[in-house]
Amino acid sequence: MFSNIVDKDFIANLVRLAAESAHADGATLYTLDSTGRFLKPFVVHKLPKTYIDGIGLVAVGTQCCGRAVAHKKPWVVEDMFTDPLFKDGLQGSITSGIRAGFSVPIVLHDGTAVGSLACHFRKPHTPPPTEIERNQTFATLIAYSLEHPNADREGWRELFEAALRECNSDAFRDRIKQARDAVYARLQLSTSGTIPADEEALVEALRVLRELEEGTNYPPPQV
Repeated sequence: MFSNIVDKDFIANLVRLAAESAHADGATLYTLDSTGRFLKPFVVHKLPKTYIDGIGLVAVGTQCCGRAVAHKKPWVVEDMFTDPLFKDGLQGSITSGIRAGFSVPIVLHDGTAVGSLACHFRKPHTPPPTEIERNQTFATLIAYSLEHPNADREGWRELFEAALRECNSDAFRDRIKQARDAVYARLQLSTSGTIPADEEALVEALRVLRELEEGTNYPPPQV
């Protein structure tokens, strides 16, 4: 559904950070196929192939990701072994040992749900509201990246991604500052009417940077 010009590395880093922030065993981004009836994997982070193969293409309205897309709201499966609404993906859960997950929809600016960001766990798990809200932040940024694949290739997105990837503690705060300055500059261009932007995505990027700097909700960057 999305062209090759989408910045997949940027999106993959957001999926990775979603997993690390929730202390999940893995994470996925599924997006609609060309028919609009099924979801297929776009990014898979640290999940066994047996799980991905076992759940197969996810029909909209089924499993965890399909229900998040259909209802345009977060969906939680606390235990895939016992939840009757996850029966279509049960084989993947059994063969891989993945037991729980929660999904948030990827919603474009016009309100169209085009995919789902999910975190997965090897034990039954009930996410607290903070985990769901955090993934909704990542989902907003992913939606922006899918909808505006060429926006600011040399601007705030590159600096934001560099901050997400930075592993050197001495350089980390400098990366945060550079990214924050770039996001604020982009916001100023938008509010002045010079360059239109998705201000919601920029605000969510600032939220991520603030929480990374404070270290309250995110683990340290990993190699």
